[in-house]
Amino acid sequence: MGQCSGTSHERDTPSVVRSTGKKKALLVGINYVGSPSELRGCINDIMNQKQVLIEHYGFNEADIYMLHEDLAKDRWPYKAAIQEGFRWLYEGAKSGDLLFFQYSGHGSQCHNNGSMADCIFPLDCFNNPLPGSV
Repeated sequence: MGQCSGTSHERDTPSVVRSTGKKKALLVGINYVGSPSELRGCINDIMNQKQVLIEHYGFNEADIYMLHEDLAKDRWPYKAAIQEGFRWLYEGAKSGDLLFFQYSGHGSQCHNNGSMADCIFPLDCFNNPLPGSV
């Protein structure tokens, strides 16, 4: 996000994101706790990203929608919850708005209409066969 130029110090500091509209972010972190594919640090990734968005890019906490396993179960990153998160992110979006998405978890590539596409693995991906679960 942003561009860096100028002195060495300026390159180390993120530039301010200028937006003429609303700023919204969807952050998804999945550690797959208790599964054979458990990860560590994905929730930390999005918690750190949230702080960066607030402190360096002027996002309001109320405009950051988070999904992860440390929240109430209705905010766990199941496929339906991630899709709902995208609906929230896009709702009311217009020219000049800044929409941000971060995903931290397992991913892969899946066949999509004869070509390969990147895909993410929601928390409930183990319950359904590919590609329907991603």
